[in-house]
Parts: sequence; structure tokens; C-alpha cells
Amino acid sequence: MAVCTDSGACLVLAGPGSGKTHTITARIKYLIRNMNVLPEKILVITFTKDAAKSMEQRFMESGNYGNVVFGTFHSVFYSILRMSAGYSSKKLLSESYKKRIISKIISELIPGFKGNTKANTDDISSEFICAASIYKNTGNLQKSKSKISKEYAGFFDTVFNKYEEYIRARKLLDYDDMIFECLHFLRIDDFARKYWQDRFSHILIDEYQDINPMQFECVNLLCGSNVSLFAVGDDDQSIYGFRGSDPSCLKEFINKYDAKIIDLNVNYRSYEGIVKAANTVMGDNKNRLYKTQYSYYTDGYNEIKDCVYIDKFDNKAAEFEFITESLKNYKTTNNKFDIAVLFRTNVQMQAFASYLTDKSIKFNIKDKYTCIYDHPIALDVLAYMEISLNSNSEKIFRIINKPLRYVNREALMEDEGDIITSAIAFYKDNPNLPKGNLRIKELLKLKNDLNFIKDKPLYLQISYIKNKIGLLSFYVENTKNKIKVSEYEEVFAFLYEEARKYDTLSEWKKHIEDYREEYVGSSENVDKNNGFVNLMTVHASKGLEFDICFIPGVNEGSYPSGRMPDSLEVEEERRVFYVAMTRAKRLLHISYISKTKGGTLYPSRFLQNILDQSSSSSNSSASKYSSNASATFSYSSSSSM
Repeated sequence: MAVCTDSGACLVLAGPGSGKTHTITARIKYLIRNMNVLPEKILVITFTKDAAKSMEQRFMESGNYGNVVFGTFHSVFYSILRMSAGYSSKKLLSESYKKRIISKIISELIPGFKGNTKANTDDISSEFICAASIYKNTGNLQKSKSKISKEYAGFFDTVFNKYEEYIRARKLLDYDDMIFECLHFLRIDDFARKYWQDRFSHILIDEYQDINPMQFECVNLLCGSNVSLFAVGDDDQSIYGFRGSDPSCLKEFINKYDAKIIDLNVNYRSYEGIVKAANTVMGDNKNRLYKTQYSYYTDGYNEIKDCVYIDKFDNKAAEFEFITESLKNYKTTNNKFDIAVLFRTNVQMQAFASYLTDKSIKFNIKDKYTCIYDHPIALDVLAYMEISLNSNSEKIFRIINKPLRYVNREALMEDEGDIITSAIAFYKDNPNLPKGNLRIKELLKLKNDLNFIKDKPLYLQISYIKNKIGLLSFYVENTKNKIKVSEYEEVFAFLYEEARKYDTLSEWKKHIEDYREEYVGSSENVDKNNGFVNLMTVHASKGLEFDICFIPGVNEGSYPSGRMPDSLEVEEERRVFYVAMTRAKRLLHISYISKTKGGTLYPSRFLQNILDQSSSSSNSSASKYSSNASATFSYSSSSSM
């Protein structure tokens, strides 16, 4: 029905595992074979290069039907700018150059950053870059400013306008301008707009739920009144709000184009019990197009309790141990099982990767994030610990003004005794330097702090560095961004738990070396049938599927993330959890922990409806993972679409 529709505009609601890629490629072939549409008049738009290449490859493998145009939003609209507005690739800004421009503007315009004397501008410039990107993709000034610390948000207009003035004077484009500038160009150039509206007769768009308002308007200008628009998406899988995506664009699409709606509601991926559990979770979202998914597989695994297990653990160590033993058992039973462990954040993922390194278990990581031990906080904490053991360590330059102690680099260049003692002598010998007494006081305190922690257990050292020395407060004061603050706290918690495993810093550093080696090598294992377990964030798992999935840490604070999410944020977080659940084909293990050193933890609110409709909680797999691992499945992976 979706493939053969003759509607001018059609929205295909394609749930998880419903065969959306097959639908799009079959639709293209139908247009060419049955509707006599010229291939070059067909444009297919996706969101990623990989998706565009994969879809083009699948289309071409079924027979060469000519030069259908496949591309991402950015590549398509940048091509329009290059072909009609005279832009070239040489005018594209690199991210590093963009950051240098923003940092320079901040240091010139914002009090406290002038001359870069208050603090490094890296964090604040990152916030302004994020805000500018949101503005260029949504046009929402309030949402853009919300990405910046409150005390600096009022400077956004000034900084943004100065940035735009700078790049326009040099005829430069940043990544977001591929859409932003193309929209402006199509609005003002009647001849070019008419040419591009006549260029294509049929436009097909994949993952339409990820579209943002500017992309929506660009497509609208490209369509005109004669183009047939075929959009495929699922608002229940819209999880990129932080990039400006807006699932309400699906409703706007329906209203604007009077679009026909076709629901692909059969899931060819997951057992019925998993689909039922996922439907139960999404039922609480109000801002969505109503739909219910059904499983193609209805024999033997019909109930939630048949293939969804929810387990409670006293602590993270017990949770990790259970998952690890389960992985071993599943792989022993059938090494061809494709297994993934999905995490809400990169830090949570790397905590488990570190655990697997200790257990000598190989893992794959799909998307390469910065190694956790290269995070600024981790580098600073380790620097403090090393300096406490070696007062002449050059790491002193890294942390001397974290927190701010007003110590000049010149004072650290003396070579008499240890570096801190020499710095104290420097200020005593130069009494006319401003804030000399304050600097001496801060250096004496630092010396005492380092002497105090050097013989303490590693985890207590981290707690002292975080709280007493004030490293966390330093980062918070220089950011005041709630997402960043949450990340900083998470990194400290990770370091604290990791440090508890080791007696000496040298032992821990040996583990760090081993982990770096495994982490760097893990990307080489992706897409290979090597039997390794797949580790990834939920966002990185989008579009993928696995025989068995584990989702650990399903607690309040992680699902939904944040301390005070509003109703729209909760709905997006519920969609994130839904995406995680629907990656599983055969079995789904969900777990949460009940205790932490800070007190009691609570299971995510998203689990409540599942628990109400299932006896999973009393049929816990925590005590019987071996029997689960040896289960015999009738599922045939070749049936998946």
C-alpha cells in the first residue's frame, strides 16, 4: 500500500523493525517501473552518509534503474548552494577554526573573559557554539539561550551577531549554514527556487522524525506545488532534540500537505513479548501520533515475561557481575548470538568497558568517544595524585589554578627544591606583586592538601580532591550548564568507583594503560563476526538490532536523565528508552540498582507499566541466568527486514 500510493503527499509511520528501508527502495522502483518517472527526477534524502550509501546500495543491488539522487540533508542543500549560489568547499569552516573565532569574540566582549584572564574559554565557547547551532536549526532564540550558563546567556545575541558578521565578511560557511543559508537563498532567489522545484518531481525522506524546523522549511521551498513528497518516520523514535529535531514536524507535515497516513505497524524484528513491553512504555507519551506495533512472531514468546527480564541489584558491581556472567553463558550456548549492552551515557558505557578489561573480555564500541581517562577531570585528578607523590612533577602546571590560586607560570619555573616551595619563595621574594599574600596562602594550603592525601586510599584521595580541594566546584563555576554539571559529577563517580579496586596509583595506572589499549582497539572490531560483545550508547544503537540486549542502570536520574526534567524532556527520554528496548530481537534484560553510597536509588518510572503487566519481577533472571542462556529459540534472523 505504501509502495503503490498515488497520493501527492504521504507520511509512512514506520515503527521499529517494520522494513522502512525496503519500503523506500521498493517505492523508488515502483515510481520508475510503474509510474514511468525518470530516475534523475527522484531525490532521496537521509540524515547520515552511511544511511544514504546503504540505501543506494540496496536499491542498486536490486537492478540498475538510473541516476536516482541519494544524499543527506546537508549534502543536498550544500549542493544547491554550490551549483546555484557559487559557494565552494574551500569556504567551509572547520570546527576547530569555528571555536577559535567564537573564543576570540568571547574574550573581547564578555566581562571576566577579556584577555582570557578569568578562565579558559573552552567550556563557555562550546556552549555558545551549541546555542548557535540550535538557533540555526530551529530559529528558537529561547531554546538556544538555554544551552548557555545563565550568567552569560544575555550575551548570546551580541556574540552570535559578531560571529555572523565575521564569517559573512569572509564569505565562510559553517556546517549548519548548509541548511540555514540554503533556506535564505531559496527564499530570496525566485529563479533558483523555480529551477530546483522543477528539478525533482518526487522527493523521498527517511527518518522524518529527526527533521528540524529549518530542514522542514527547506523541503517545503524545494517542493513547491508540483512535487510528490513521501516521508517515512516514527515520532516514537525521535531522540535528537538536543540537535534541534522536533517530532511535531510530523503533525505539521500532515496538516500542511494534507498528507495520506500509512501505518507500518508490523515489527519483523522482535518477539511479541518485547513489542508488548515497548508499546506499554510508549503508551504514556501524550505528544505523539497514536499507533500500536504488532510482532510478526506470535508463537511461543507472546507474553512480556517470556522474553523481557527486569532485575534489581544492590549495587553497580553486582549488576556488572550478572551481565558479565550472562554474556559468558550466552556466548557459550551460541557464539553467533549478536549481543549488545546499551547505556544512557558514554561514561556509563566506559565504566562497564573498564570492568570488562579487568575480566579480560573483549568488546566492540561502535562510536568512538573520547577515552574516559582523557576527560579533563580525569586528567586533573590523576595529576593531583601524581604530584602528591612527586613534588617536582610537571603536572603541577595542569592543576595549579584549578581551583584558581592566581599563581603565575613564572613562579613555577624556579628550580630550588620542590616546585610549590619554590613558588612560595618566589612570592616572598617579590612582595610588590599583587595578591602576593593570597597566593602564598593558597600555595601553602595546596602543599598541605597534597601532603594529606598522599598516604590515603585512592578513592578517599579522589573524594578529597573533589570536595575539599574544590575541583568539582571549579568546573561547575566555570560552566553552570546542567548537562555539563551532570557529566562532571558522573566522571567523578566513575573515578571514585574505579579507584576502590586498587591499592596504589601505579596499579591503577597499569589498568588505565590496559584499558586505553582495549578501548582504542575496540573500534577495529566493529562489524566483524568475532563474538565480542557490543557496547554503545542508546543514541549510537539507533537503526541497529541484536539478538539479545542488556539495558543496565534503568534508574531515575538516568531514565529520564537529569534532576528536574520537564514534561517534554520526559517524553523524549521515554522515546530514548523505547529505542533501546526495540533493538532486541529475542531477549531483553533490563536492570536497575537500589543503593548507592549516597543513599537509596529508585527504578525508572518507565518500568512501572511493564511491571504492572508482567510477572517479570518475580521471575527474575538474576538468579537463573544460566537457564535463560541455554534457552532454545525458534526465531529466524533471516526473516528480519
